Amino acid sequence: MADKKAKKDLIFYNRIVDKGRLKKLISWAYTKYGSARTAQMADKLKDLGFRYATQAGVSISVDDLQVPPAKRQMLDEAEAMIRATEGRFTRGEITEVERFQKVIDTWNGTSEALKDEVVRNFKDTNPLNSVYMMAFSGARGNLSQVRQLVGMRGLMANPQGEIIDLHCWHFTRS
Repeated sequence: MADKKAKKDLIFYNRIVDKGRLKKLISWAYTKYGSARTAQMADKLKDLGFRYATQAGVSISVDDLQVPPAKRQMLDEAEAMIRATEGRFTRGEITEVERFQKVIDTWNGTSEALKDEVVRNFKDTNPLNSVYMMAFSGARGNLSQVRQLVGMRGLMANPQGEIIDLHCWHFTRS
């Protein structure tokens, strides 16, 4: 009798489940069904995850690092803005501190915009891309690491921990 009631109460969700959604699902199950049934569900989800992760055999290669077509233009625009800032500094229109801050802000803004472009490119061209799946599942890697591989490394620090106003994007797949 209890099995019939339990099966009747089942709810079916057909959605991609990432780390955040999994946390919400387990929290919801705990609130609705208590700790014993939630533990059973979590064990079954874990087994299911291992089974399908093994079957999928997800791996990555250089070809999975899809460079967004807009990358070159975004970097060219950032470099043009920095040349303009350097020109203003050379003419004495801004101080060294203002020049430094403007360069840092330009590279940070470009890095964030490029990260968004990397995500959009993956979503539009291949949402089942191994790198994209790993970054968004929450299991391994994250978007910042993907941005460094496909977009740009970003700003670096010297041995004293001070930010260097030179960008690093030559190390990425371009």
